Amino acid sequence: MTRGCCNSRSWRNREVLPWCQRRTGLSEKFTVRKIRLNLEPTSYNPATVRKTRDVLKLSQPLFAKFLGVSVQTVRAWEQGNKIPSDMACQFLDEINANPACVTRPFLNRLDLPKGAIGDERNGGNHPLG
Repeated sequence: MTRGCCNSRSWRNREVLPWCQRRTGLSEKFTVRKIRLNLEPTSYNPATVRKTRDVLKLSQPLFAKFLGVSVQTVRAWEQGNKIPSDMACQFLDEINANPACVTRPFLNRLDLPKGAIGDERNGGNHPLG
């Protein structure tokens, strides 16, 4: 017997089929709502990319690591040789909207040397937090 949404015990059989068998409208139980989302990312130019990096107080190599791109990519963005992809712009938007919320999950994964800024033994003063 297979598991998942296609077996006889799936939600499809428990929820939808009884309404079909009674010949009542599915709209009585299931509704669809329309929600409009503005998911268009902001366009980033060299100055706004740099400003976003400055919000986090990171060097280009650390900012690149944080975003999951190469240092060359960050440099190209900041020099105007390349523009960030829509996906990168979405992430930059999130950083600008709430830097602490975006960076907090990454603080626990940092491997900081003893006495470095952000090291708990140094009061936890990390530029990301």
